[in-house]
Amino acid sequence: MNKITQTLTFLSCLLFGVSVTAQDISYQSDTISKNNISVTFFGDASMLNLKYERVLSPFRFGFFTASLGAGLGMSGDSRNFLESESFEEKQFFGVIPHHFTANFGSGKHFFEAGIGGTVFTGAPAQDYIGYPILGYRFQNSGNIKSNFRIFVQSPIFENPGPEVLFMPLGFSMGFSLN
Repeated sequence: MNKITQTLTFLSCLLFGVSVTAQDISYQSDTISKNNISVTFFGDASMLNLKYERVLSPFRFGFFTASLGAGLGMSGDSRNFLESESFEEKQFFGVIPHHFTANFGSGKHFFEAGIGGTVFTGAPAQDYIGYPILGYRFQNSGNIKSNFRIFVQSPIFENPGPEVLFMPLGFSMGFSLN
């Protein structure tokens, strides 16, 4: 449990104020919104989660982000999802997903690469799982400041098995606050 507390403390510091910029970077900071709220489906070892994401540091060809969320996870084996137990037999539990990514591109289209993890609250035999993230991000900077992500991920060590449904593909939709 101590590792989980340290990880959450570190990510909280990243999300709420640790943004290091040595000079004025106008090329991405003018077009990219700093604060995003999104709903993620099937990703981050959850069925559904709500995330706050903060752009930490824009650079010439992109930006870094960190996020923290909360959602709902479910038991099941991702390899045999359709053949696993019925919906009534599944166990549901809370999840706290987080990630740190680098986004490369310009305008509205970005390639995303980073690391993420999910803390489980109430899961039968799992406390935490880490995973790399690769994906595509569409970040609209017009009047309607929406964002969309589609990404793939895989557990770093091993698949959690039937205790936690871990889908390798996820997507999220959201909006920017500023």
